[in-house]
Amino acid sequence: MQAKRTRENMPDRETRLMAAVKAEAPKRQAARVLNRVTRQAALRSAMRLRGSGGFTLIELLVVISIIALLIGMLLPALSSARNAARKAVCLSNIRQNGLGMIYYSEEYREWFPVVYWANQNQVFGKQHVYGGMASLYNLYNVLNTGSPGQYADGNTTPLLRGFVVDAGTLHCPADNITNTDGSQKPGEPMEVVQARELEGDRDDLKKTPGVNYWNISYLYIAGLRTDEPTPVAMLADETNWIDEGVRAWDRNGKKGYAEDDNHGKEGANVFYNDGHGAWKGNDTFLAIFDYMIDVRGTTDNIETID
Repeated sequence: MQAKRTRENMPDRETRLMAAVKAEAPKRQAARVLNRVTRQAALRSAMRLRGSGGFTLIELLVVISIIALLIGMLLPALSSARNAARKAVCLSNIRQNGLGMIYYSEEYREWFPVVYWANQNQVFGKQHVYGGMASLYNLYNVLNTGSPGQYADGNTTPLLRGFVVDAGTLHCPADNITNTDGSQKPGEPMEVVQARELEGDRDDLKKTPGVNYWNISYLYIAGLRTDEPTPVAMLADETNWIDEGVRAWDRNGKKGYAEDDNHGKEGANVFYNDGHGAWKGNDTFLAIFDYMIDVRGTTDNIETID
């Protein structure tokens, strides 16, 4: 009889159990939701703390390492691009001055500028007396040991006046130093300062000195004509040595350009008497003088000046 009542009551127990489970379900669901919300809130809080508190030490080290690696990869490329840009500007400058000399030659029977000297047998040994290449632009340059403001024949007009009009074209952007041999002025090497004006103001040379040896980055080979039998170099990057004759490229037996010259030991930009300009590697540059001897038979009737 008791067993019968127990079996009869089983459905009621199952019903109550199911009812209890159903009653607890919302609570468990709510607990899960609360737990999830709590975790998300904690995660957001951690992210906010990290954003305001910075990176961990390991993260900082990783970032620094990546930046250092990128810089190491970019610097050579940037340096190469900078050097290429300097060479391009330098070549443009040489071309502008070279073309000015070609325009000059059209009015002077194919001769490029040559400073007058009374004794014609000495003319190519005296191109430096009035300041070298600077005298072609500025007769008030500091090395004019002849007669400031004029040439030996009394001419007071610089030979290239009107043919070259921009003083900036005489400065190579890679030129940072001059006078390393001390030949122009005793003392330490000088920093190159770009000239603002071609001609000096004789009433205030301290304020407006014009073109001088310290702001010319190029050298000129005087004594050539436009109608030489074959193209020969007439204008090129200077050296910081004695720029007379071919000694400019001979530092006590060391031939060619040196590390402290405009483009270092790489070479130089060169302008030729036929009107074209080009880059010449240091290993082949000196051959232009051998070439000139082959063409003219000698280099005695030219003088290199800067």
